[in-house]
Amino acid sequence: MRIPDSLIAEINEGNCVAFVGAGFSAPAVPAWSSLLETVAARGLSADSAKQVMAMARAASTPLELEMVGQILRDELADRFEVLVRDAVASDAASSSIEGRRRLLSEIPFSGVLTTNFDPFLSGIAPGPSAYQELLRPGRRWWSRSAWQAGIESQHVVKLHGDVSNLDTNELVLGRMDYRKRLYGSPDYATFLKAIFATKTVLFLGVSFTDAYLNEIRSEVLALLQPDPELASEPFAYAVMKDEGDLRQRYFRFREGIEVIPYGGAENDHSGFDILLEEIHSRTSTVARLGEALVSKRLLWLDEHPDNNAHGRQVFDRAVREKARDISVDQASSLEEAVNRLSVSEYDLAITSFGQPVGSEREEALAVRFLSLLRRKDIRTPVLVFSRAWETSTRRRLVMSLGAYDYVTEWEEFFERIVSVLRP
Repeated sequence: MRIPDSLIAEINEGNCVAFVGAGFSAPAVPAWSSLLETVAARGLSADSAKQVMAMARAASTPLELEMVGQILRDELADRFEVLVRDAVASDAASSSIEGRRRLLSEIPFSGVLTTNFDPFLSGIAPGPSAYQELLRPGRRWWSRSAWQAGIESQHVVKLHGDVSNLDTNELVLGRMDYRKRLYGSPDYATFLKAIFATKTVLFLGVSFTDAYLNEIRSEVLALLQPDPELASEPFAYAVMKDEGDLRQRYFRFREGIEVIPYGGAENDHSGFDILLEEIHSRTSTVARLGEALVSKRLLWLDEHPDNNAHGRQVFDRAVREKARDISVDQASSLEEAVNRLSVSEYDLAITSFGQPVGSEREEALAVRFLSLLRRKDIRTPVLVFSRAWETSTRRRLVMSLGAYDYVTEWEEFFERIVSVLRP
């Protein structure tokens, strides 16, 4: 099992959208036919339930399952979506995919599309705000939403609705629901075409059996016309069960998708989790930061280190989990920092600006620190990390004194560390 370097590069550059299908939530959510059977048993009379359950069990194509879903929607009316919600919402089931959810949230996809309406991925409904979120430049590996716990996933778009928000997000489960999405919402179809045409897409748990999704992809492929004779990069990737070279070649040259296969027995999908972990280990903020810190020595000057506690946890995690042979020395005073730099070599020095509001700029900690380093001809790169206060003026000042940069946000901070340590 190998993750293509080209996919990793697209993710880290903020140009990759994840498309999450039913297979992603399979350990926690009943299969489509089983879900329909459960809804029928709970909502219909005994005779009607028996008929619908038999139809669901006999269904062999998504088209037949859409028909069963439509029958249930017609018969149950307003009760239909509530019964669907009750059939998929389970705190116990949620724990079975907790690892996948965490990995997905920390991989810096520029956005996530999902046809899953289960409650295990929080997101927003299709609409102008969602389209702007994914079509405009996306988040990069250092973006705050990729590492700060507790931030709601505004970059996840729930294409088929969300059982957690039935008031504003209608579920797509019956034939008319699919028809309405494809032909009754031109902005929705335009959005998907734009994603498939302009972004690299990584399909996770997608079986490519949705007829309307294949229709939209086919229109884009007809426009782009992938050439089997050219060794160009694929338009998309898909983590899928290994079913042989012939299938992989078909997807690569006729669908524009490079398959990333995993093996195992028929119902063994542990390989999926291994591949997801590998992608995470090469793209997450912790991974990228940790990789840059390997065998490096840093000095951090801050008279009030408690102010950095939240983001420092990410930094420390990178050191703990990813970095080897790294030393991060803390200095609480200017004299201590300069003495350390005078007698030892460091790859990077970090300092706060250190200027109380209303004080003279020349008295700022960073100014005195940089001035002393210049007088002593100490050429360690210095990154000034402080709050957003007179940012442009402060940046010009510290840069004139030889600082590498002045940053005010943790995401900028992480990116600059990697930039200076791995030019």
